[in-house]
Amino acid sequence: DVGRPDATELESAVEKLLAPAALNRKDLVAQHEADLIARTIRRAIDEKWPVPRTEKEVQHGVPEHARSGDFLIVTRGKAQLTIYARKLQLYGIPHSVTGGRVLNEVPNWTCCTPV
Repeated sequence: DVGRPDATELESAVEKLLAPAALNRKDLVAQHEADLIARTIRRAIDEKWPVPRTEKEVQHGVPEHARSGDFLIVTRGKAQLTIYARKLQLYGIPHSVTGGRVLNEVPNWTCCTPV
């Protein structure tokens, strides 16, 4: 399922990343993932990939293409967040890093949680 009820005809934009088996340390995996994620976000912004918007967003002038605020990076733990932040900085992507239990407080958050 897609994350927004008004986008039911669209494909999900959630992607699971798999690291090559040769990357056998958490820091190496994080470096690999962070670079892949940051490059993909940079490309989406630069190429103006389409992003579905609500009627309210369109009325408020939100562009119908990717912006940095359209992305959410969810990690298993907080220990490697600095690596992701540095890669986003390297590619000039505005971002903020948060941690804790925020996602546990989001209503209807079922993506990627064990059943």
